[in-house]
Amino acid sequence: MNYTQAVLKLKADYTEFFTKQGSKPYWAYHKKNSPEQLISPTIPFVGKNYFEQPTKVLVYASAENLSYYGYCSDNGTRELLENDSIAINRHRYLFDNSYRNDEQSPVFYPDVHIAPIDDGRLSVAIYYLLRTRYNFSQCIPKEFYEKICFANYGKFSAESNTNKDYASDKSKLSASKEYISSDLNILNPDVVIMVKSMLNDGKQRQVLQSFGLTFDILPIYQITPTTINRYIKEYAQENYDQLDDSMKLWFDNIKADGRVTGKTKENYKSLFSYLDSIHAEHI
Repeated sequence: MNYTQAVLKLKADYTEFFTKQGSKPYWAYHKKNSPEQLISPTIPFVGKNYFEQPTKVLVYASAENLSYYGYCSDNGTRELLENDSIAINRHRYLFDNSYRNDEQSPVFYPDVHIAPIDDGRLSVAIYYLLRTRYNFSQCIPKEFYEKICFANYGKFSAESNTNKDYASDKSKLSASKEYISSDLNILNPDVVIMVKSMLNDGKQRQVLQSFGLTFDILPIYQITPTTINRYIKEYAQENYDQLDDSMKLWFDNIKADGRVTGKTKENYKSLFSYLDSIHAEHI
């Protein structure tokens, strides 16, 4: 399997599943211009150098948040979600768009339509884990993302005026099972990093094991201001001072729109000790 083959196969599978599902799940976002149609799920972002890595890593964030879509009038956003040929690979579409004017307006964290990756708070965690655990080399996000794959585990966004995360709702997650199976069979990762709350009741771990594939699962906290200020802050901050310049550059460029600012950003320095504890637990 190579990059081009993987993207084509993922698109074919997703199109098949989406067509078969019709207007289900009923609770997911529908298109404004065609209210009877759901917004298409997107295939994972597939790094162009993913299949050449000694350790292939797939990162699952939680579920897509389209709460802004209900009041959005921006034509570009509407096109992104309502044109199925774009929507089905919107992570890649936005990533490539982020760098079209890079020389005039340099971009550190590109837009990929997954908020904690867009603003850097999850990106920093993944970059640190993969460098310390799997010996990934120093680089900037533009280069790093091309070495990995990432996606939302929940393939649909629950229609609401506010963000409705369903990380622990196995009923809603069941709508994504076929898509997840396609991700794993085609991308064949060695490691899956995902939100630990999804695995708390054991159901999703059973789902993943039911596909008959072999890969390591590395569960981590969902990186939000709440988990930072409630749980992650309990770990020591001393490891922050030992970070190299590349790692500190990633940390310094975390965007404010992810609400990792002020005291929360100070507490976020404990992330590195927390991740070291994850590494130690899963050796």
